[in-house]
Amino acid sequence: MKNMFRTVPTKQVNRLAKYQNMTTKKNPQSYKVLPTGVFDAKVSSFVNQTTTSAELKCYFSTSTSQQYEPASSNSTSTSSGPQITYVNSSTKAPKAIGPYSQGVKANGNFYVSGCLGIVAESGELAAEDTVTQARQALANLKYILEEGGCSLKDVVKTTVYLLDINDFQAVNEVYSEYFSGDNKPARVCYAVAALPKKAKVEIEAIAIYKE
Repeated sequence: MKNMFRTVPTKQVNRLAKYQNMTTKKNPQSYKVLPTGVFDAKVSSFVNQTTTSAELKCYFSTSTSQQYEPASSNSTSTSSGPQITYVNSSTKAPKAIGPYSQGVKANGNFYVSGCLGIVAESGELAAEDTVTQARQALANLKYILEEGGCSLKDVVKTTVYLLDINDFQAVNEVYSEYFSGDNKPARVCYAVAALPKKAKVEIEAIAIYKE
């Protein structure tokens, strides 16, 4: 096992404790962080109104099964509660470049992770310009939606991240190639300081699917 340390705000520690229906006391208590499901944590310092942070001691498994590898197939959660399907089998869209799924289906919603303008075959950006990247990102979004049994018509909301807000209009023109007609999804656009792989645009979406 590998020991890792991190310092987090007191409020976050309290939220984690509350999630586990526990109250932080003077004696340190161990608990499992269920939202992430990857580590056990121990509050190693007393948390009260006068402290600003608490140290969490995290134990991460170094076994192969815990290391990140891009998934290549869809899987369904077998735990009790709502059925959750993880979509990772689209070969037209690039594999995830981090520890996340291409998309996740839950409670009638299909959440598609942020898509960059990466070409699946090469794993590299389609080009350096924003317009070409936007067109590829939207194509990747479409491929993942189709893999999850949805289409662009099922999208109810998108989020667009731009490295340069001055590219807003140019991206709008490309965006209109994929989302046209009167019934367009809701959308929000952010200008950001940086994007993965030095990309200039990233697009994520939420769609509705039928069982």
